[in-house]
Amino acid sequence: MGQIVVRQLGRYAPGEVLREVEPDSVVANNGWVTVTWTRPVAAGGAAHPAGTVDPAALSVLVAEGSSRTFAVHAERKSLTLDLLTGSSAAAGNVLHTVHGLLMWLSFGLCMPVAIFSSAFGRGCCGKDARWFSIHRAVNSVAWLLTVGGFSVALLMTGVHFDTTMLGHKLIGLAVAVLVLLQPLIAYLRKFGSHPGEPKDCCRKAFEIIHKYCIGYVCLLLGLANCVLGLHHLRLRPLMYAVCAEAGLLVLAWLALKILNPAFIKAHPSSDKKQGVSEKGVEMKGAAKNADEGALEKQLSTGAQTGIGFRHSIQVPIQPN
Repeated sequence: MGQIVVRQLGRYAPGEVLREVEPDSVVANNGWVTVTWTRPVAAGGAAHPAGTVDPAALSVLVAEGSSRTFAVHAERKSLTLDLLTGSSAAAGNVLHTVHGLLMWLSFGLCMPVAIFSSAFGRGCCGKDARWFSIHRAVNSVAWLLTVGGFSVALLMTGVHFDTTMLGHKLIGLAVAVLVLLQPLIAYLRKFGSHPGEPKDCCRKAFEIIHKYCIGYVCLLLGLANCVLGLHHLRLRPLMYAVCAEAGLLVLAWLALKILNPAFIKAHPSSDKKQGVSEKGVEMKGAAKNADEGALEKQLSTGAQTGIGFRHSIQVPIQPN
């Protein structure tokens, strides 16, 4: 068996070597090596100098893995132990909480609102573009939340592509890149045909990329990555809640996809009503112009008689 060195964890200055701790015993049994060591406990109420521990709040780093070979542990977490009572509690990680909250607000709240407003709000809101205002505003908030959540992830990990939770990190990076590209794709929309005009190739390509390749894909991958992150942290209740939310969103999308055309048919949108009224005004205007044209023609030609044309015009006389 090779040499085993136990070093004390803690806060060190840059370049300082970890202090060695003399183990009490080293036992090898069936391929497992058990190392036991002790550290002094500080007296009650006294300060905790280097090498001592607080018996009521001992921080312990825990690494778990199923492999019997040397490899990066699949699970890493920290616990706070109370040696006086024997209780333990998971040490809270503020950055994990902030990262998860920002990402859920983006993919679990803002993006569904933005996508549903675009997919099903046109028939209800009409040409006043209320659906587009909602879509753009909420998507902008989602973009900011995603950038913030990704920045917190980089701050947490330092090296983003270490092997810990690699799948979660790869999906997160891909989603972040797609979200960052969305404003640029939306800006390119103006180079295609405009709403109401026949769709050209640029417009069709924009709708496919913006709506399906990025919009729906980002939402689904973002929610899946939230579930994956909660699974790694073993926060099962929250993981099940996000799974239920994703399922409800899919069901709601399918239901509205079926019911929305029937709703539009039964309740014509304001833009269609506006178009009918405008067409009615145009028809009335055309009829009025036709009457005026007939009158003008009658005045110019007059009524034909045996000896020529007789003009008859009634003009109101204003009293002096």
